[in-house]
Amino acid sequence: VGRATGEWKGSGEYGEHLLDHPEDAQLVGRWLVVLFGALTPLVVFRATRAAGLGRGAWVAAFLVGTGLLHVQFSTQERPWVPLVFFMALAAWPAALYVESGRAKHLVLASASAALSFACHQGGAPAIGIPVLACLFGPLGWRGSALAERVKQLALVGLVFVVVSVPIGHPYWLRYGLTSAAD
Repeated sequence: VGRATGEWKGSGEYGEHLLDHPEDAQLVGRWLVVLFGALTPLVVFRATRAAGLGRGAWVAAFLVGTGLLHVQFSTQERPWVPLVFFMALAAWPAALYVESGRAKHLVLASASAALSFACHQGGAPAIGIPVLACLFGPLGWRGSALAERVKQLALVGLVFVVVSVPIGHPYWLRYGLTSAAD
């Protein structure tokens, strides 16, 4: 924005601007935290409604909307708001998958879980959401139904890796997994 308005002409001038106003570098992130924090109760409502909680969905949304622990942690420059948002977002299509068995719901759940992991390593358990949905889904456990279930589990893993690694952990692509000794 500053380049378009003429406040600076290049990265050097922007760097000098940031020395005087470091908060400008975090402005977009802070607005995203506000947006994700505001949308989290809605996503929780939709996920719990899809899971069949009925009026309990209102209680779940109320608790998320008023229990702002994830927002408080994000004030310490941690990505908990987007992590919680994407984790809750993964639950919504996962609940839809358990009822419908449609692979697109499983893909959406896996992509959302991957975005949770891309925010922070603490989002890694989110992969359990689409995996459990696949395990408890309507497909059978014998013959071709079992083969389809295995394919869907492989799809969950593939989507999770393809989305989370390039977005949140691209250093793995460059340096690989490193040990604690490195």
